[in-house]
Amino acid sequence: MNDFSKQIDIITKQGSLSFVNKIINFGLKFILQVILARLLGVKTYGIYILSVSLISILSMFVSYGMSTTLTKLVNKYRNQDEIKSLLLLALIIPILFSCLVLFIFILFKGKIINYFNPRISELMSIILLITLFHSILMNLSKGVIRGFKKTALSNFFNSVFYPGVKLILFLILFFIIEVSGLKAIFYSHLISVLITIILVSKYILSFIQNNRLSYFGDLLEVTKNVFKISHYFLFIGLGGQVRMKTDRLMLGGIISESAVGIYNPASRLAYFVFSLSNPLIQVYMPIVAEAYEKNNLEMIERLSSSLVRWITYILAFVSLPLLFHGKYILGLAFGNEFISGYPILVVLIIGNLVSGILVVSGHILTMTNKQDVGFINNIFIVLLNIILNFILIKKVGTIGAAIATSLVMFIFSFVQYLQVKRCFKISLFDFQFFKVIIGVIGMSFVYYISKIGLKYELLEIGIGGIISFLTMLIYIMKVDVREEDNFIFDKLMKMLGGEV
Repeated sequence: MNDFSKQIDIITKQGSLSFVNKIINFGLKFILQVILARLLGVKTYGIYILSVSLISILSMFVSYGMSTTLTKLVNKYRNQDEIKSLLLLALIIPILFSCLVLFIFILFKGKIINYFNPRISELMSIILLITLFHSILMNLSKGVIRGFKKTALSNFFNSVFYPGVKLILFLILFFIIEVSGLKAIFYSHLISVLITIILVSKYILSFIQNNRLSYFGDLLEVTKNVFKISHYFLFIGLGGQVRMKTDRLMLGGIISESAVGIYNPASRLAYFVFSLSNPLIQVYMPIVAEAYEKNNLEMIERLSSSLVRWITYILAFVSLPLLFHGKYILGLAFGNEFISGYPILVVLIIGNLVSGILVVSGHILTMTNKQDVGFINNIFIVLLNIILNFILIKKVGTIGAAIATSLVMFIFSFVQYLQVKRCFKISLFDFQFFKVIIGVIGMSFVYYISKIGLKYELLEIGIGGIISFLTMLIYIMKVDVREEDNFIFDKLMKMLGGEV
């Protein structure tokens, strides 16, 4: 088996397991969002979403870019005593930066209350606690375990175990112990994070014991190496979170919490399209870092172009029911008061589809020591996102946030694509990519004509999905199959047969 086949083998095994984890993760989160939207109502649900948006942004700041830094450095220090130094920093840095965030909150408490609903300020103590422990979990599970090339395990902790425990705890607290809605969800969030940290730590400690790593190695050298690159990853990650949450935070400040409540279900469904690229990307990242260390740009280009093709097919297929049946899905899941979010859903799906297809570019820059480029990109995009959201929300209301967010996704993705092409002469799209476009158009047409006006729309979605999926599969196997695809098909068939 050549080097390329080995890497495809890793991506196929880890990626397929991670993909299953991602589907389960979406299901668990979706169930929780549906329950919360129906129990809390539009306004209180909007307050919850604003609080969670703050946690996401603060967690990224508190972790100081350590999760991505650890992915790179754990691979470098693997089986060395310096691993223990990295783990120590993964715990200390969030604690120090949590203290800084608390100080800033105390300093600007009045302004925060004026901008957001006062209830968010009342919840700030538990929000900060969740932020601290969530950032530690990000560092350990997403950083360290992914650095061990155990992406499927990392995704299990983050995508299945953690949200699963959170959902169960919420149901117990709300329905059995009868804790109020917002308190129940925040307490379940905090407890589930702590439980997951304990299990992740147990796995990491067993790795240290198995490799007989008894010393901390050169802590000073490790600290220097961490801070040499972590600030870039901080701004890249923070920029990504701000870019993803700006629409909700500005809607809450400019219009109302109710606008956020209407906006979020559509945004979550649209983001699901983008998130399906994550399992493959997370496996792909350490492989790119390793290939770059060997100066194997040809490997990076071949893997990247293969991933782009498969991501395009997968994302396009999943987008179809949301585009053609979005109103029904929103009403069925969240309630009739959320159906008005359908135009938001359509606009955001387009943005997430483009961003998901081109997401490979950003990770090539990150894993090839071009963090400075990503740093500059994020400063520019965050500012553009804030400006566009402010202007368009003021002009056209809630739909303006969706238009601004999708425009920023498109600009950001396209700029990264051009930078990869200029820096490394790597092209993600070859002449054969037009076959993918024809396949996607054909699949969309088949899905559209399969809408035969059945009495039960859910049945119509199922029939359309099966027919379009079979159409896509037959097209790929007969028209757009390549050498690496045959290898992937072979590995998948063996996995389905239990030969993992």
